[in-house]
Formats: sequence, structure tokens, C-alpha cells
Amino acid sequence: MTGEIHPTKLAIMQAAVEVFIQKGFSGATTKEIAQAAGIAEGTVFRHFTSKVEILYSIVEGFLPMIGVGSLKQAIRECEELDGKDAIRHIIENRLNLMRNSTPFVRVILIESNYDPKLRQLYYDQVYQPIQQLLRDFIANGVKRGKFRDVDPVLAANTIVSFITYEVFSHEFLALDQNQDQSFTAAGLSDILLDGIAKRS
Repeated sequence: MTGEIHPTKLAIMQAAVEVFIQKGFSGATTKEIAQAAGIAEGTVFRHFTSKVEILYSIVEGFLPMIGVGSLKQAIRECEELDGKDAIRHIIENRLNLMRNSTPFVRVILIESNYDPKLRQLYYDQVYQPIQQLLRDFIANGVKRGKFRDVDPVLAANTIVSFITYEVFSHEFLALDQNQDQSFTAAGLSDILLDGIAKRS
């Protein structure tokens, strides 16, 4: 969340995330959100007109955090790196960001199943731009000789799929959350670039 949001409004949004995770959007009430935020229910309605508005405010405030800005920066930072180190840097960037944002992402993905407008918002502001950036990055790497001639779309999908699985398998299966992201990123970049076949 950005520092531009009113502190009380931010507290309501953060409390709503906790309540939505525990009870789901449809099962949550503004009274429970107010209790989680430590405020009166009437205070909630001074900042939001409805529970739906709270959800959309969460999404709109959160999406910039996982949007294209941080990925663009990561790509700029690996401009002079070789192919494997570049992939490793980008994967580590995404893993750290997603792990730190898991509660928000979980709310968005769960509620997107029931809200087409929310699903479209996520697709337009996060999924599609990030996929395009990764495709362009890989295609450019192929042209520059960093990567062999691969399908940029498939390669981008592979990276995103692994990161999503890695983050949510740890979250839902209660696996070790303190695993070194550098180690994980190094392992994936090695598999992506060299495969798993034994070398002579």
C-alpha cells in the first residue's frame, strides 16, 4: 500500500484482507472488519460506502506493488548480466515480492473466481503487462545471444507458473517460509537454462 492512503482507511483495508482470508468476501461483514481494525463500524462507512468498495480499494491500492514497475526495474538491473544470472535475478525479485504480498494476492485470486470485473482488472494491470515484459526480455535475450532460440511466450509462462506454484505451495501447505529465495532462484534458473538432462 502507498503512504498516500489515509491511515484509518489503510487500517480498514489491511483488516479487511485478514477477514476476507478467514471468512471469504461473501462471509465477511463490515462489523468484523471494524473489529479487526479496532474501530467503530460507523468509521468504516466514513471511508467506504460498502464492503465491495473496500475490496476494490484493496485491489487498486495493491496492484501497483506487483505490477510492471518493479519488474521493469529488475530487468534494468540485469542488463549486463549473462543469461543465467539475469533469469536468476528476475526470479528472485518476483519470489520476494510475491512472498511479501501473499495475503493480498490470495484475496485477489480467490475473489476473482466470483467477480469478472476483478478478474479483468488483475489481468489488465498485472498478468498481461508482466507476461509481455517477460516475453520481450526473453526475445531480446535470444537476439543478443544470451538464450537459445526458444518460444518467448512459453518461456515467460514457465517462469510465471513456477513462481506462482512456489509461493502458493508454501502458503497453503504450510511449508518453510524462511527458505532462501536466492537458493530457489538459482536452482530454477539452472533448470530453465540447462534442463535436467545429465551432461557428459
